[in-house]
Amino acid sequence: MVQRNEGELLRVNVLYHLTLGFSRIVVVDNSSENPLTVEILHTLANHPKVKVIFDKSPMCDQARLANQGLATLLADDVIQWVFPCDADEFIWCGGDMNAFLSRCRKTNILYGTLPWLNHISDCALPVTEPLAYLQGTLFYLPWPEREWQEPSHFRKSFCLRHSNMEIVVGGHFFRREANPSFFGALTGCPHNIPESDGAIFHFEMRDYADALLHKWRDLSKRHLVSGIDHSGPWGEKEEWMGQLWVRYNDRQLNLYDDFARKRNTLWGTKIPPERMRCRDDLSGALLQIPSVKTTAIVRS
Repeated sequence: MVQRNEGELLRVNVLYHLTLGFSRIVVVDNSSENPLTVEILHTLANHPKVKVIFDKSPMCDQARLANQGLATLLADDVIQWVFPCDADEFIWCGGDMNAFLSRCRKTNILYGTLPWLNHISDCALPVTEPLAYLQGTLFYLPWPEREWQEPSHFRKSFCLRHSNMEIVVGGHFFRREANPSFFGALTGCPHNIPESDGAIFHFEMRDYADALLHKWRDLSKRHLVSGIDHSGPWGEKEEWMGQLWVRYNDRQLNLYDDFARKRNTLWGTKIPPERMRCRDDLSGALLQIPSVKTTAIVRS
């Protein structure tokens, strides 16, 4: 997990995935400045199943940071599967991670992808409950809205451990050229897991407040994608996030109105009814995310 200044969201995310069944979590911190986040990172570092890497780079090169964390993770021989994940992403796999991975092995799904389900806020969020959105039930299945976008941009992969393992494309996929024999033996590679069997609940449009807007502005200045021309598609997204910050600075309710109440995507496109999802409609997708008040991280 690569993160910066995510505060209590980071704490809840780590605790949730440990409860789900992950045996190790590596958090790569990209120069967090928020005192609360720094405190949480040092607390997490005391947990026997969590490793924290403090990266001081002024730029956010997602692939470089993710592979830095991957190298640390793979130093542990017990690790068999790898799931790249962000602090605003909560993996759901029908309940038990071990059972899910066992099903994958039996059907020879050794490299798969989980679809994103993007959160739509149910109501304007009170500042006194900054993580209230985690209990939200309304989501949508994203789709390509720009010419350069592909369906794979809205999925994230997981993979069985193999030699020369490398994360690419901003942390979404693994480099096949690094091990042709492993990937060449797989069919339907990667296998797209249907949303009924597994998904990632994605809370990018969170808080509708200054924190989110400043994050967009900060990322538009700091984001670096290895080997990508910034005059291309990635640059368009960075520029658009910067424009949103200018448009909605000090106008958080307008942000909520335009994106949540009117059911629009990040790019301002109307969400078709057939792409709307209710979390309760997914069998077992209760997403038992712990309350921020119960997220004490201890050694055992």
